[in-house]
Amino acid sequence: MSRSNKFRSLFIEAALASSAVLLLVLFLVGRPAASLLPLWGNPYEVSNAAICFAIALIVTLLVLWGGRRWHAVTAVILALMLMAGLAATTCALLASLAAVALGYQVTGSRALPKLARSNLGRFVLAFWVGKAVYLLVLAVLSFFPVNSRFLHGVVPVLLIMASPGGLREAWRVVGSFLHDVPKRSRRSRDWVVPSFFFMLSLLLLILATVHPGFDGDAMTMHMRVAREMLNKGFWAYDVTEYVFAVMPLAPQLNFSAMFVVGGIEAVKAELVLEFLMVLALVATGGGFRARPAGLALAAVFCFMPLFVREIAGLFVEVPLCGFILASAVLLASGLRHKSAEISMLAGVCAAGAISTKPFGLLLPPVVLFVLVINRRELLSSSEKPRLLLQLLLAIALAVFFYAVAWIKTGNPFFPFFNGVFKSQYWDPINFLDRRWIGDVNWDLAWRMTFESSRYEESSDGSMGLVLMFLIVCAGSLRALSRSNFFAVVPLCVGVLYLVGVGMQVQYLRYLLPGFLLISVSLAFYLQIYVRRLNGFLWFVTLSALLAANVIGLPSSRFRNGLMHIPVKNMFVPGKFRGVLSANFSEESIDGHRYLGALLAASERRIPTVLMLGCPYGAHFNGRTIYTTWHNYSWKSRESQLLNFQNFEQYLRATGVTHLVTDGCMASDQRIVLLPFIKEHYPRIAEWEGVELYEVTK
Repeated sequence: MSRSNKFRSLFIEAALASSAVLLLVLFLVGRPAASLLPLWGNPYEVSNAAICFAIALIVTLLVLWGGRRWHAVTAVILALMLMAGLAATTCALLASLAAVALGYQVTGSRALPKLARSNLGRFVLAFWVGKAVYLLVLAVLSFFPVNSRFLHGVVPVLLIMASPGGLREAWRVVGSFLHDVPKRSRRSRDWVVPSFFFMLSLLLLILATVHPGFDGDAMTMHMRVAREMLNKGFWAYDVTEYVFAVMPLAPQLNFSAMFVVGGIEAVKAELVLEFLMVLALVATGGGFRARPAGLALAAVFCFMPLFVREIAGLFVEVPLCGFILASAVLLASGLRHKSAEISMLAGVCAAGAISTKPFGLLLPPVVLFVLVINRRELLSSSEKPRLLLQLLLAIALAVFFYAVAWIKTGNPFFPFFNGVFKSQYWDPINFLDRRWIGDVNWDLAWRMTFESSRYEESSDGSMGLVLMFLIVCAGSLRALSRSNFFAVVPLCVGVLYLVGVGMQVQYLRYLLPGFLLISVSLAFYLQIYVRRLNGFLWFVTLSALLAANVIGLPSSRFRNGLMHIPVKNMFVPGKFRGVLSANFSEESIDGHRYLGALLAASERRIPTVLMLGCPYGAHFNGRTIYTTWHNYSWKSRESQLLNFQNFEQYLRATGVTHLVTDGCMASDQRIVLLPFIKEHYPRIAEWEGVELYEVTK
């Protein structure tokens, strides 16, 4: 490296380090610290987090001291086994292997070398292609009452058996990855600091997220789908009692398959593996060789508080990020190699994004544009049968849930755009969460960093310093040239995504794919400027960013294993494994979860439970009926149902066997219905303000 290049590299690294330190100071003296520090006030939680951090630090140092890749992989798998258990971890690994093998098989040997520039990049892209096909299989199975532990244990095995060539390639890549010692790590110390922070952040992520608890939307929807699949063996797509029953449900069906086989822990273990596949695309700069600067950026995202809550709370943005990033990277490869086959695989991943959330619909025009550019290769390809198969898979997965919604409700995007389609199952207005709209301004990135509670349901600081750090790293785009032009494709797709989604809704979770897309391109161009890392400056940079992530971890709504699960409860094999504790002397179980378990243990018949309060149906076996806006059939005639006679008729007509009341009851329900319920129906259990009543004939 020339002296001028060394000086330029050192200047950039010094700028990144000083910027990270300055941002951390602003973080500590500003709004984030003011809202977060009180959440660190419990000495039990602080000491527990310190113990977990020390354990993760020791393991990380041992892994780095060993210096072999298989040491790191073994540590991650053992951490998953510790938190999730052997069976759950095995289920997650088997499902991931099935996705990779299937992805290689669908790709084919001719297109495989063009997929990416490295084995790791090809492995990750094959995973997301195979995962899309796997989700299509689950979507078809969701209609039939066959979803059982046996079936979802057999399906990954059958997919692996159907992909012999893909399995051989996956085995070869994993073997070479585990046994090869990177020459670059022997020749220089560039990898030490990024590897240290990535490994430490990953272990902290596993300790914080992989536990039996879940929060937020998972209790209302994501795990309710899984619970119904477990109890009934299929998903009814019934919008008469649940408004989101026909929305894109591919991730929820994946959750259901893991839940049926291995429980909540299997869902989270597989979600961690999916997140690793997302981070690998960042570390490789979009499928190139893994680079120290890319690994450093991946480490920044790895323990970002919002992603901790994404996995711990079982949200669906991780697979959304994976499919969108994979599609963008494949589009870049398709343009670079002028390959119609790679472009078609980008369409398969785009279909996976579409089946996750409607935001994926931003991708098909881009995929179509690239296919038009590669039309000559498309028409002259000798792989027309494979291209046709990929096209059919993409179309089937992309339209599946929207076709179901159209058939069931007359609105393919139900309940969205109902002002256009006017389905009878929702008011003739466009469904929109108005908490997160109308706040577009030039300083949006600053406010999303330091006032993030305005843009998602959590405390300030949930984004750490990631957004501002990406803006600082944007200077690396000066390295853009004609020879590396295609590496900017993920950034262009990311800008398109952020504009398309951000102009409609300013909700941080929905914007995560855009931030990651930009980081993929920045990781590539940053490495051009910073070829040899200065260990001290990068240690300062990543220490400041990790400090912001750790400080931003607590939330008044979401629980994490580092703070809320005693270390002893991570190791015990009995009923308290992973159970939360309020004061670390006695375990606390959520009231809905407790009553759900009690009802499941005491009732031989499948109950129908009317939730008069919080819509937390995921904790109850059988059928759950909400009385919130999630249930339009109730909400549209709630004023009539507040009449005692009409209420009793409703209970008989719907076959309700039990009632659940809690502190979330609407005021009119509490004033009118609660006294009537207490007088006419026996209360059979109560826990932490949640009461369970039996509806007697």
